[in-house]
Amino acid sequence: MTIILPLGADLHKLGIDRPIGHFLHTPWPESDMMERVPNSGELMKCMLEYDLLGFRPTVM
Repeated sequence: MTIILPLGADLHKLGIDRPIGHFLHTPWPESDMMERVPNSGELMKCMLEYDLLGFRPTVM
């Protein structure tokens, strides 16, 4: 896991009460792909600590 993903939780623990957002420059994977990602539960938990998440749209 990259170091930046837990940052949302860390900022909240420090008492930052402003909205925290994170933008990933990748599209959100399909559910079957996400199930194959190692530590996907931990990844989801880290991402849900952000108030706003952005993803690049899927290119068709």
